[in-house]
Amino acid sequence: MRRAFAGPELDGPFESDAEWYVYSAVWLVFALALLTVGVVRRSQTLRLASALIAVLVVLKVFLLDLAGLGGVWRAVSFIGLGGVLIGVGLVYQRLLFPKPAASA
Repeated sequence: MRRAFAGPELDGPFESDAEWYVYSAVWLVFALALLTVGVVRRSQTLRLASALIAVLVVLKVFLLDLAGLGGVWRAVSFIGLGGVLIGVGLVYQRLLFPKPAASA
């Protein structure tokens, strides 16, 4: 990711808000991939690892991204994170904690 934004010189400062946002997005995609694998394999360990990474990303977004980002990137970061968290909640509700069938 760093090379895509900074080219061959990797030890410089962050160049743009977009780069800072992409780090959060990539870690969030990684957490979602772990969640997917954890659901498919029925692995509580992978699902917990996914939750831990997601919590760390949420903290990064709220403590660093929203403070450091400006304008459109701040809104995109907040809206995107909210959408992903709603999606994760739906996955947990429907796949991991299904409602029992109502008996008539």
